[in-house]
Amino acid sequence: MAIIVQDNFTGTNDTLLENHTPTPSGGAAWVKVSMGANEFLYLYNESAKGSDYTAASAIYYSNISPFSNGYVQAFFSDIAPAGGEHGDLLLRYVDSNNYYIFSLRPDQPWKINKKIAGVESTLSQSVGLSVSGRTLKFEAYGNTLNAYVNGILILTVIDSSLSSGKVGLRANSAQIDSFIAENYAPPSAPTNLSLACCI
Repeated sequence: MAIIVQDNFTGTNDTLLENHTPTPSGGAAWVKVSMGANEFLYLYNESAKGSDYTAASAIYYSNISPFSNGYVQAFFSDIAPAGGEHGDLLLRYVDSNNYYIFSLRPDQPWKINKKIAGVESTLSQSVGLSVSGRTLKFEAYGNTLNAYVNGILILTVIDSSLSSGKVGLRANSAQIDSFIAENYAPPSAPTNLSLACCI
């Protein structure tokens, strides 16, 4: 595996995420999807925090080369049922109309959704867990999507709609303390093989 982006959101408070260089990985900048002026993420006490604007839901993706197989993981330190707060992880993000998303909403089921050609649908859902502080992990390998909460696999689904894309996150009011994405290296070709033939 290889880390493609890692961010602990260290920086000056109130810095918009698109103006922040991921640390410690550096390099891959955050790109904000074009949305309303009140929809954004900003640095707040060494975390990334979603705007408190009602119904705001800012999407950001990491400006890295598209990857096929790997995972994204984030720790959501502050998220509450009141006011519709939520936090989401994105995989194989192609554009604002095509991506996979794993959603955390404290007052709703966990969900893996896909958005294809602008239409969002639920692939799998489960009952939400009432825990304080949540580590979410969203994994793609081939046609299999897996979603974990605090290291526990809670959702898995098979879908072939998207094969590659970027990684990202989305949040409303929720506070994200860390983010990491790693890709899985393709299998190595066998070596030192000999061909035996019997007559």
